[in-house]
Amino acid sequence: MNILPILVKNSQDISLVELQGHAVITARDMAKALNYKDERAIHKITSRHKKSFMDAGLINPENGDKLNPHFDTCVVNLTPQLLDTLNQGRVLRVFSKRGALKVCMKSNQPKAVVVQDMLIDLYEKVESGQLVGAARFARIIEDVTKEMVFLKKEISYLKQRPPVNINLPDDEALPIAIERKIRGRSLSKIARNKEARELAVSLLSDGLMYEEVTAELNERISGFRTSRSAVGRFWQLWRRGYLKHN
Repeated sequence: MNILPILVKNSQDISLVELQGHAVITARDMAKALNYKDERAIHKITSRHKKSFMDAGLINPENGDKLNPHFDTCVVNLTPQLLDTLNQGRVLRVFSKRGALKVCMKSNQPKAVVVQDMLIDLYEKVESGQLVGAARFARIIEDVTKEMVFLKKEISYLKQRPPVNINLPDDEALPIAIERKIRGRSLSKIARNKEARELAVSLLSDGLMYEEVTAELNERISGFRTSRSAVGRFWQLWRRGYLKHN
């Protein structure tokens, strides 16, 4: 969130300037943005909370002085170009985005309170996962890109392979196909013998064990022989609806 444009919004006499690639706002304009009488209120905040501000000290761009990229505030000996732009004096205290945010956090002015609320809202969104940090987002994009490269290679490989035709039975043909497959086994005797089938379904539905059903079938039906495993396979297929229920 770039707070500086928010502070200077609707304020024609407040401007942002660039200092070594950083957008900065002067202490005087900061005071105007927060509706202070003059910049002394801003100086009081920085003096009262010295440990909170990374002060880069005096910067003279004409002498080649370089700014710490994490600076919050500094005193600038203005170049002729900045002097014409700001028209606020030769030596000025300026604040970076970080520094402006810290001033707002220490201030009780209404506009500063609005900024504080915005920061809290932003924090809550990040904490709840509604917003993703830039570093994490970059890692996600990197992972997705790697997966896309892998998938492209797989697709290219599959396109070079000869096609394979697979005929899968539909929902109606599947039970019939299973019945044909099991023909000739002892299980098919139960499925094809109406008396055995009805007796097996009745006994198994009553909760009898496979061994008990096997014994009942072999004893009650003349000339009929089956096994426990055959009864088990029959009951599994019957319950799944793979065998005709008539």
